Amino acid sequence: MGDQHRRRGPGGRRGGRRGKLVEALRWQVQWGDREAFLEDLVDDDGSAPAALLRKPELPDELQFYMDAFWALTGDRQLGALGGAGRIPFSAIDRWADRYGISDLDAFERLKTLIDVLDAEFLKLAAKPDP
Repeated sequence: MGDQHRRRGPGGRRGGRRGKLVEALRWQVQWGDREAFLEDLVDDDGSAPAALLRKPELPDELQFYMDAFWALTGDRQLGALGGAGRIPFSAIDRWADRYGISDLDAFERLKTLIDVLDAEFLKLAAKPDP
């Protein structure tokens, strides 16, 4: 099925697992290290900073893949000039084995979603800071 047949969410964004995971990754890269600070800014009346209100919530079954991505991101190779490489297949395979993912379809789902998150992470990491 081609890309034109995929579901689109509000604003033309792609729906489904991939879109939700990518949206959550973008938020974590931009705001994740400041989340506690943002939570401290919530007023007594409950009003919160816009960035905190935009934080995507992942269902547990998608949080599993996000947690796997962050666990694996340290396994990437660094290039000679300091650029980050992709998360190696061998690292994903070892992680899956460690956590009991032996079904081929489940492994392919894990690998595909890790690859999607990894590509987005590398894209974000390559952007110069504003």
